[in-house]
Amino acid sequence: MKDIAEQMFQNQHRLATRERAMQVLRSLCAQHELLAIMPNGQNEEYSSIVLEVDAGGGHLVLDVFTPRRTVAQLQASEPLLCVARFRGIYVGFQVSSLELVDRRDGQAYRTAFPSSTYYLQRRQFYRVSTDPRDIGPVTLQRKGAAALQGIAHDISAGGMRVLVPEPVDFDLLEGESLESVDFYLKGQSLTLVAEVQHLGAPLQTRGGVTLIPLGLSFVAPPPAVERSLMSYVQQRDRELLASR
Repeated sequence: MKDIAEQMFQNQHRLATRERAMQVLRSLCAQHELLAIMPNGQNEEYSSIVLEVDAGGGHLVLDVFTPRRTVAQLQASEPLLCVARFRGIYVGFQVSSLELVDRRDGQAYRTAFPSSTYYLQRRQFYRVSTDPRDIGPVTLQRKGAAALQGIAHDISAGGMRVLVPEPVDFDLLEGESLESVDFYLKGQSLTLVAEVQHLGAPLQTRGGVTLIPLGLSFVAPPPAVERSLMSYVQQRDRELLASR
């Protein structure tokens, strides 16, 4: 969810009216949608649900986070970024000033009603972890350098994250244009132009091989290919949800 949060909390994704925000938050509450809670600027993530939406009283009530933390520990990490799925699209808000309260069904956190709610409408932002049986080896054709063959880690309709070995000739660079990214998706051969968006810290496998995480952005994918990617992402998302 961290990647989604990094893209979501921007002015262009802010819901324009309080009424719409109320509708979204009440739906999250009624459907017991799982919330991912992320302390701003940290790699930790907690889980919760919305128990109550009280616009008149000006507050939300959230279930105690899992794994549990004290109010003091959470307040030291404020603001807390909250992200959930709403009708297949990601929504989010920020909370602070948590207060531990007792309810008939146990303890919970009460917090001020969020000043803004965000709604990520672009479906190409959906990113799912891949099943190795679905996506074969990924070949990156570089300009003026040897090709690299990697393993897909996750994918969206707009890009993918790949683990590749260290290049033997020229280092990879953020912003580097790739001639093509070639892979099989559920038996369908795909070739896409892409750009390196970011480089992750090198990882060491148990066998001592160094792999580099690459975030790739597809450049103007053909509509038919984009539909195939989105269809896979939606199918895979349902599989992951059903396996929880």
